Amino acid sequence: DMLFIDTNHHNIQMELELRLHSPKVRKYIAMHDTVSFWNKGQGFDNGGGGMKLAIEPFIENNRDKWKVVEDRKNNNGLMILERIGF
Repeated sequence: DMLFIDTNHHNIQMELELRLHSPKVRKYIAMHDTVSFWNKGQGFDNGGGGMKLAIEPFIENNRDKWKVVEDRKNNNGLMILERIGF
């Protein structure tokens, strides 16, 4: 019913997680540290971008399936997506 993503906070990892798991999720996708690592990635020595580079295109490309229902800025950030029509 709900997927909570709190792995490596980097656009490459986030893109993979969303692509692989979102079709299996019935209700919600929650992502932690969305403020702390929004623009800058974590855990990749070669630089790269933050979670924003994966989350924003995912939302844009899946407007018919997912919508943002919470976007908390406190405590490093928490974003919750809800499947449309559930």
